[in-house]
Amino acid sequence: MQKNVENEHEVHKCAKKKIPNDMWLTNSIFANTSGEGDRRASESDLKAIIQSASLDDSYDTLDNFSMADLNLIDLQNYKVLYSQVNDEPEVISADNEQFLIDHGLVRIDRRDGKYKLSKAVLLLFGKYKFYS
Repeated sequence: MQKNVENEHEVHKCAKKKIPNDMWLTNSIFANTSGEGDRRASESDLKAIIQSASLDDSYDTLDNFSMADLNLIDLQNYKVLYSQVNDEPEVISADNEQFLIDHGLVRIDRRDGKYKLSKAVLLLFGKYKFYS
């Protein structure tokens, strides 16, 4: 284990064969290789990488559930609180599904390419009858 003196973070060594070919760390900035050449990873790329690296299954997508299975009053109340805490008043009038997509709670199921609810959103905003 090495210590990054500049940022004082511990960096764990990884076996060379476990390092993805399309990603590396340079000056504390992630970059990846797309089919057209090297480019810096966007913030959403980094979020996707971090979320997909998690062992937590709360972001797994669910079949046979829809926005109709969510308590939309609770979701709207959360959006109001979120807008106040983050000084983003436009969030209140934002489309509910788009808000959930933007925050990783509705995700693309890689098996069929469709947006689906995650376990996390059902736990946060699901109607009582679905998790009781």
